[in-house]
Amino acid sequence: MASIYRTVILFLMVVYSGCAPKPLPVSIPTPVPAMPGNQAYQDAEQAFENGLYAEALDGYNLFLREAYEDPFVDDALFKIGRLYRLAGRDDDAIAVFFRLNREFPESDLVPGAMLETLNILFDGGNFESVVKYGLAYIEPTDPELIRMPFFFMVADAYEAMGVHLEAARYYYRAWNTCF
Repeated sequence: MASIYRTVILFLMVVYSGCAPKPLPVSIPTPVPAMPGNQAYQDAEQAFENGLYAEALDGYNLFLREAYEDPFVDDALFKIGRLYRLAGRDDDAIAVFFRLNREFPESDLVPGAMLETLNILFDGGNFESVVKYGLAYIEPTDPELIRMPFFFMVADAYEAMGVHLEAARYYYRAWNTCF
């Protein structure tokens, strides 16, 4: 009987300690990203978020005319390219993405712009151009994770052209960047 009491007491202690309130995690406030003071950019961002793409395009273009020295110019160019892509103006989108790459080569948005360009070319059936521009962009880049989607895009282009051995080679290279 004594062992049953000890077991019940031990059980109650375990249950009680498991139900004890846990301390709240300490949250450190993250800094709010800086928003440019330019009203045209803010209006364009608001229009873009609300799906008013024509107004957003006008706002970003106005922003580029007013404040080309602003640090958000590369973001505006990238979004203009995406808006052209959404509107089906693929040639204009490619021109804007190449402009972003040419004028802001150190921007974090350049890999996304090049990937968008390759997607446009792939969707248009320009597989040779996908391989040419994809390989030209892959070689000088250092970070492996940035290279992976480009390897996949080049491999898909080779596959679409029927060059299966090269496609397999680039799928393998893409796979190796994952690990």
